[in-house]
Amino acid sequence: MNIKTLITSYIENERLFEILDSLLEQGVITLTDLEGEFIETNPLKIIAFINHYKNNGLNLEKMEDAILNYRESKFIIDYAKKCPYANISKCEDAIINGYSEQLIYEFARDVDGANIKKLEKAVTKCKPEIIYLFAKFVKGANVENLENALIKYAKKNGNGSYFAKFAKDVKKANVERLLNISPFFIAAFKRWRYIKWITRICNKSKYKYRKNRKSYSFKIFKRRCNLLC
Repeated sequence: MNIKTLITSYIENERLFEILDSLLEQGVITLTDLEGEFIETNPLKIIAFINHYKNNGLNLEKMEDAILNYRESKFIIDYAKKCPYANISKCEDAIINGYSEQLIYEFARDVDGANIKKLEKAVTKCKPEIIYLFAKFVKGANVENLENALIKYAKKNGNGSYFAKFAKDVKKANVERLLNISPFFIAAFKRWRYIKWITRICNKSKYKYRKNRKSYSFKIFKRRCNLLC
């Protein structure tokens, strides 16, 4: 059995590392060889590999960079949680620049020593659901900043759907402010969307309706336009 097959087999970690330790002692393989094999073939066991050989001259920086470059950002959270020598700041940067807003919130919630302010700044640019989760579950979150981010998102996108949940579930939320502003943004968005729809219809059909002002379609169109007055 070659090293790659061994590493990717279903052998339990304890037994796997017993075999690898024996091969290292015999000089059949080197630790550098194992570093490359684990990075290339088995990211699922790479954290266990690091923890087992961390005091045996393992190139920790090389292994950390490999984890941070994986497309699956969940590995980064596991690494930051389980490896006390992990560079938390580098892990945070990788998470913020990664592929999932959800993982920014999870990193702040689950990793000891996480820079909450840094992660919170990134979350203020995320979707309302992530802003809400961060405010509700992350210790040390600045609720006022997140509340402002929620309102800013609503002004830009017309989505005030999380105002009521934020007001209900988040401690220190400005309940009166959120509940008063929520209906306004929802109504404003619906009105904006309707106006946009009417404008599109108008632009497409202007010439047609000018020629046939008595048509049934034109009467419907005119009635819809009057709703905006």
